[in-house]
Amino acid sequence: MPNLDNPLGFIPARQGGAGKPNIIRRTLATSAKVYPGQLSKNSAGLVTAVTAESDNVTGVVIGYADQALSSAVDKAALVVENLEDVIFRVQCDGAVAEADIGAYFKPLVVSSDTALKVSRFELDYSTKTTTIGKAGGTLGARWELLGKVNEPGNDWGANCDVLVRFRRNLDA
Repeated sequence: MPNLDNPLGFIPARQGGAGKPNIIRRTLATSAKVYPGQLSKNSAGLVTAVTAESDNVTGVVIGYADQALSSAVDKAALVVENLEDVIFRVQCDGAVAEADIGAYFKPLVVSSDTALKVSRFELDYSTKTTTIGKAGGTLGARWELLGKVNEPGNDWGANCDVLVRFRRNLDA
């Protein structure tokens, strides 16, 4: 049975380093709309959504800090900012295989589902490379494939839910 095509963005799956996830309450830019699973960036100290591969990713949104989001004042998101210390679950849009473990990928930056209020970001299989991106902190191929999520109905191939880790290239 093929995997279900239902990307939900980058979701923290478990601790991946010595530290614990650094979850920070960050104020949103006035017109910003961010959703859980979406990559985020800082703009003048405020959080906005990543909208292009050239954006400098600084975190992953995991929720909201405020229940009443109707006011543009003091809206806030909960953001994981120490990306290297967290393993994320994300769906891959292409026919990913076990042989791809250790390869690097770029995220597929797409519009979020505003009705369900979830991210639709995926791992972009067409960007697979064996070398880490060197774009000076931008979203280059920095997501390292670690394996697949082991659960029934999730098989290697198209729309497989995989485990990834963000890697910074210190040589960039």
